[in-house]
Amino acid sequence: GDAVGIRGLRAASGRETVPQVFIDGQHVGGSDDLSAWFAAK
Repeated sequence: GDAVGIRGLRAASGRETVPQVFIDGQHVGGSDDLSAWFAAK
């Protein structure tokens, strides 16, 4: 993998897995978190 990209992802989100979703600069999380985010809207 791309070590620089993974370090950047970890710095921005605290996680290393993809996808990590950001909406309006706010970290939502992975795909399960995104589904929950939409369900709560």
